[in-house]
Parts: sequence; C-alpha cells; structure tokens
Amino acid sequence: TLYCMFGEVEVIGVLADDMTVSCVAPAYGIEATVVVGIKFNGKLSESRASFGFVPEPIIDFISPESLPSIDISTVSIDVHGSNFDSRVPVFCHFQRILPSKDDSMQNRRVANEEPVKAIYLNNSLVQCPVQSWLTLQDFFSLQNQDWAKNATLLEGAILEMSLTTEQDWIHSHTIPYLPSETVISLFPRCAPRSGGTKIRVTGENFAERDSLACRFGSMNAELVRFISSKEIECTTPQFNH
Repeated sequence: TLYCMFGEVEVIGVLADDMTVSCVAPAYGIEATVVVGIKFNGKLSESRASFGFVPEPIIDFISPESLPSIDISTVSIDVHGSNFDSRVPVFCHFQRILPSKDDSMQNRRVANEEPVKAIYLNNSLVQCPVQSWLTLQDFFSLQNQDWAKNATLLEGAILEMSLTTEQDWIHSHTIPYLPSETVISLFPRCAPRSGGTKIRVTGENFAERDSLACRFGSMNAELVRFISSKEIECTTPQFNH
C-alpha cells in the first residue's frame, strides 16, 4: 500500500506516473510546517520536502459595494479579511448576470470570465484587478448608451464574485451594478469660500450607500445627505485657494 506522510499523519497516495505520487493533504489542527514523505509497503522513504499548513483565509468585507454599469474607473476590488498568505495564491472568479424582465432563466444574459490572480498586499488585504470587460457594455448596443441610465432595465444586474485558492473555495460575494448617475442642476450655484453652505443637487439614479460623495474640484464635501434617487444635499468645504 502507498501512503503520503505529512509529519506523523498518513493519507493514501496514488501513483500518477513513475515520477509522481498524488495525495490529498489531511486536516491539521495547527499552523505548522511538516516533512512530507512516501511510505510504501511499510517502508518510509527519506525526504527533504516540506509542506506548510496555514490558517484558512477569513473574509470580512469587500469594496466597492457597487459597480457602475459602464466606464468602470475602479482599478481593483479590495478584499479585506485575515490569514491571507503570500504562499497561497487567491484567484478571483467573475460572472456577470443581467436578469430578463420576464423572470425567465433562459432569457437572462450571463457571461463567465477567466479567473484572475489576486494581488497580495498583506495578510489582511488582497486585490482583484478590475478588467474593462467587467462593465455591462457588451450586453447592449455600442452606439446607444442610454441603457446605462435605465434603472428599470438594469434592476437586478449583478457581478457574482468567488474567491478560491488553486483547489479550494473561500468565499462568494454579490456586487450590484448601478445605473449611471447624472447631475442635472444644483442650487445655489455659488457660495462663500468659508464653506458650510448646503447645496441641493438634483439628477438621476442617486443611490444611498456609504461611498456616496460630492466633490468640489479636488475637495470632498464636508457632509453628504441622501434625500432621494433624484436629490442629494452636499455641504461645501472651505476653499482657501
């Protein structure tokens, strides 16, 4: 009988060819590096190979919380958590889904993309690079982009994202696509440089979310208040230039 030895733990091995034995790593109660060897007919081979048991990654949250349907400017989807290890690559899998308006699974549009390797930054953060194809643009006419502002048409459009190692599933997450926001007008149109003026901004497709922000030139508003999908209130920052 052929076994793989992970320290003192043995699992059944399978002879793949004259140079390769395949085996499934066992569960291990602690983080450790152990010697890996082969035992055949009760005889343990000499080995200089080692194998590391590391904690499973834990996902706390993923940002951004939504994506635009067109003209994605985000460069990455950030995955925050713990126990990421540079020795264990994480892969990001994407599936874009646009539901049909008649609730028919057959008529919905689905696009599966090739997985991309996440960028390891530290043990609490990895990043999934954002590709240009993550928009919904290829589902519609390239000549007419009015669909990007149509909240009814885009209702339920999502990006399904899964995180895996080379072998194991880690986490799945859904990110909604939002219709393009449009600013139509603001009142008042000017305010004192000292800041603190409340500006009413009217437009289309505003969404109440943590990342909602107003920017005056290069400066963010001091306060932003969501009123409705057609109106938000921004408090002007102090302008010293």
